[in-house]
Amino acid sequence: MNWNNILTFFISVGAITGAIVYIGKRIVDKSLDLALEKYKSTLAIELETHKKQLDKVLFEHQVKFGKLHQDRLEAIKAIHSELYNLYKVLPSVRNKEQAEEWLRNEEKSELIGNILNDLEELSEINQIYFNENLFIRIMEILKESTLIYTNLLNLRIDDLKIQKRLILKEDLSEEERSLPIENLIIMADAVQKKISNARYDMSTEFRKLIGAEL
Repeated sequence: MNWNNILTFFISVGAITGAIVYIGKRIVDKSLDLALEKYKSTLAIELETHKKQLDKVLFEHQVKFGKLHQDRLEAIKAIHSELYNLYKVLPSVRNKEQAEEWLRNEEKSELIGNILNDLEELSEINQIYFNENLFIRIMEILKESTLIYTNLLNLRIDDLKIQKRLILKEDLSEEERSLPIENLIIMADAVQKKISNARYDMSTEFRKLIGAEL
């Protein structure tokens, strides 16, 4: 038996086996590397797609709520301004002389009527932008101001009747000549205070929304 041949044979077989194992390992490693690279590429594409979708949703969210935010600011500003217009008109009935002057002025009566109509429309359209408490307060201001307006119109009719009787030179007592304006003066004063308080709260809310509050 030639041991050298046998030894050579086993060494050759071992070398071939080792080579096969090595080559096999390299093939497996290469396959794994390719699979891993493919997975990384697919994952990167999916992540990029997901990011784009997220960016789109975020942008739409910002546009949507940015518009709502802007709409709310505009609503507060508009009603705040209209309340100031109402505030300016009401002092014209806070004393008897001014009230009697107002009664004889069609332009002033038309002005307060227009302000009340505009304020009511603005409030109803934009009520979703206000908390319930503030909206109720605005509605109370509207209700009480409308009552003042209605009563003043009624007093105007009474005043016209008095003036007609005076033209006809009828004798009128002092009581018949006077108009019950005092209660309306008290009502107007109370409404003005409510307007001031409501406008203050709206100003505070507005500053919070624009980040201007200290």
